[in-house]
Amino acid sequence: MQHFDGVVANVSLLGDRSLEELFAVLPRHAAPGGSVLVQTLHPVLACADQPYREGWRQGSWAGFSPAFRDPAPWTFRTLASWLGLFQRHGLIVQELLEPMEPASGQPASVIFRATPLNTA
Repeated sequence: MQHFDGVVANVSLLGDRSLEELFAVLPRHAAPGGSVLVQTLHPVLACADQPYREGWRQGSWAGFSPAFRDPAPWTFRTLASWLGLFQRHGLIVQELLEPMEPASGQPASVIFRATPLNTA
């Protein structure tokens, strides 16, 4: 089995079951001291005017060129559901960063840095 010092997902984890399946194998593939980095849209802003609860959402290419069509649906997760996902799969969140969008002062994204329970 191959081991990695780092696994990075940058705004690319859109599903529900596929995400659970990925997280189930991550701890086994992390080298000792390895990290899992996940950056995603900040849930507070990503929920827009919809309720702040986990579930499928319709995608959008608003702001992109007309060449972008048929946006994929995606699973919205609250901060608590993200933390639960890591915990269920033996990953300890060591750091949670919330980069701010300079013009609005609102969180643009959230970045989780986690390590497997056995290498924390």
